[in-house]
Amino acid sequence: MKMRYVLLAIFTLALIGGASYGQVVVRGGGGWGWGGGGGQVTVKIDRIMVEIKTLTAEQTAQLKALATAMDKDFKELEKEHQDVMNGMFQKGGRGGIDKWGEEMASQQKETESLTEEYGIKINAILTAEQRTSWEKSQMSPALATELAKLDLTAEQKATIEKLTLETAQTIAGAKTLAAGQAAKAALARKIITEVLTPAQAAKLAGLQL
Repeated sequence: MKMRYVLLAIFTLALIGGASYGQVVVRGGGGWGWGGGGGQVTVKIDRIMVEIKTLTAEQTAQLKALATAMDKDFKELEKEHQDVMNGMFQKGGRGGIDKWGEEMASQQKETESLTEEYGIKINAILTAEQRTSWEKSQMSPALATELAKLDLTAEQKATIEKLTLETAQTIAGAKTLAAGQAAKAALARKIITEVLTPAQAAKLAGLQL
């Protein structure tokens, strides 16, 4: 049972790491401290415009405008926090060090809030079908890489495909980053505990029972 939990943790990290974090937008803000910069979020919108083939001209124009606004907001947030950090260390002494953790936590909270705000705006532009298609495409490479190690039956493949689609639909409607991560963790848990055999699950981490 303990080995199952270890395998579940490894597979969950691989799945979450290879896909977007809830929302259509993946991560943002504060490149110097947490999770990647606003530029990466803008690139994510660029990828959406390339990979979703059913976008209308109006949707494309809306996403371009949103990418510009998003880039501006994340850069402003990053500069704001960077100025605070610079001020701490210019003063010197233990106070700056003690405040470092507090400032990092504040940055992460504001970054997540801004990311979720823009995620909602992106979701409002895309249709439910487009959002689901996008989220599924982001999970598929990570799943394929891990599951290629296994000799899955046709029934197992069909079950995993069904679960992946259901998870993509859940993530497409998620309102927070945490909800998206929870959905991916639930998918990993179902695959490990309900679809794979113990021997197959062990192969995911290169272990043998």
